Amino acid sequence: MATITQEQIKESAIAEAKMMNNMDGQDEASDVIMCGAIGDAVRCLKDLIPEGAPAMALRGLHLGQMGVTEGKCVNDVYESFLRWSQKPEDKATGRFNISKAFRRFESFATFQEKYYEAFFDTPVRHEEMVRITEFLAMKVPNFNAPNGCAVWAWDLEKVKSWDRSGMSDREFMRGFWYLMVASMFDSVVQTQGVIIVQSLRNIGFGSMMSMQGAFKSVEATMNEMFYGCMPFKMKECVVVGSPWWVSALIGVMRLFMSKKMSQRIKNVTQEQMLHHLGGPGMLPKGYCGGTGAAEDRYTPGNNPDALLRTGKVEASELAWDEFEKSALLADADSLGGMLSISEEDMIAFRLQLSQSGVPVWKRSTAGKVQPRVLFVQGGDHSKAGRMIYCADKVGKTNGDKSWPLSEIQDVKRMPAPAGCDGEWLQLAHATRTLELRVEGEEHCNNLVNRLRSYILAETLAQ
Repeated sequence: MATITQEQIKESAIAEAKMMNNMDGQDEASDVIMCGAIGDAVRCLKDLIPEGAPAMALRGLHLGQMGVTEGKCVNDVYESFLRWSQKPEDKATGRFNISKAFRRFESFATFQEKYYEAFFDTPVRHEEMVRITEFLAMKVPNFNAPNGCAVWAWDLEKVKSWDRSGMSDREFMRGFWYLMVASMFDSVVQTQGVIIVQSLRNIGFGSMMSMQGAFKSVEATMNEMFYGCMPFKMKECVVVGSPWWVSALIGVMRLFMSKKMSQRIKNVTQEQMLHHLGGPGMLPKGYCGGTGAAEDRYTPGNNPDALLRTGKVEASELAWDEFEKSALLADADSLGGMLSISEEDMIAFRLQLSQSGVPVWKRSTAGKVQPRVLFVQGGDHSKAGRMIYCADKVGKTNGDKSWPLSEIQDVKRMPAPAGCDGEWLQLAHATRTLELRVEGEEHCNNLVNRLRSYILAETLAQ
């Protein structure tokens, strides 16, 4: 995996945020608008499509053949883009933005033609999608949320390995292409939209970097497909169990998203997400805390359109109860504080951790606050698998706490525990936490930023 810097992570997040703004397309003053039946809208759309253009033949779909498009024709494709072009208030009046639908369709046609030889020269099969969704620990269940939306559940904690050496870019793209094309023929996806639930519980920075490495060779192509050309409406993206660095990146991304798109990104706890969706039965069993049915929505023979609520013209809003969110709000300044630490400061901090340690105080199980020192074993910071310790002196590696750096999920400020005073911070692991008192508020804030930056840099170096 190629080495990635903190600044590159930030730049990648900003680039994706800008791409997300393309998901809904844009209305233009000169757009052709019509009101009527969708069959009439299809005829209007056809008038805009140039005859003889190679991309418009849609070779990459293999319409009517075995696979995801079996039984489908080009009019089904046109209808998908026309449904996508509608705003919620358009559905009751039968209003279609023909020009907007055409722009999206043109992007889609261009995409599938550009990658026809590399990925889409033969029909894709359901088992190709299953291989990818199992690799990603993703499930698209065959039911809708209470507001009529489809649900995608992505539980990164279930991923066994991000080693994609046995899976080519072609295989990966074809599997995801099946999922996206199946979504295109799912009326719920264009009319009500999709709620994407992504669980990051117990995911360390090292795991996230491994995931990014697995996607690196196809990332730009995936973004082009998902954000730039598919008739796909994302109702919400609910991120649960975010470690500090994900919350910080989400905060940065919001600065480059439209207000509408930013409001669709929810950064909450698993409990809040389950309450919001209507309980664990609204997610497939074994994914993101769900207990519902796990049948694949796009298994051949299933008809997702049968799940469409014909009595409602739009997806209703699922209410978000007012939780205490002070510890959950994404903070863009957190990442900014890390990136502002000079190289000289970090060198000095590394030396302190490996030689003299950082003085802290730790509360014992009996409630007594005792002096301790936080240090990293050894002085060679180029090696992988480094350990951080909290003990009564440097070099005592059987101290109170010891963790691999790559397993630390969060470093953050916290209120003083009951019966204690002073400034406190917390190091969080998947199964335990380490709560430490630090002398002075400014020093505590600086130590949080330095530890975050140090752990991030050490993980990237592995």
